[in-house]
Amino acid sequence: MLGDEGGEYEPIYFRRLDDELNKVKVNHFYKSKVEEPADMNQLASDVATSAAFVTASTPSGDRRATG
Repeated sequence: MLGDEGGEYEPIYFRRLDDELNKVKVNHFYKSKVEEPADMNQLASDVATSAAFVTASTPSGDRRATG
């Protein structure tokens, strides 16, 4: 591409684009998206713990059969 007419400007363009994308707001947005799965794993763990607690604290005679 450097041999094409105007191709010498491509590295400059992409370097500037990369600099813009590396600014704080963009990095913060994507960093928060990376951290979301960890939050979801914690939520799933909390729900499982709560369900186990409710199941364990319910007297067996009060459980309703499903199906």
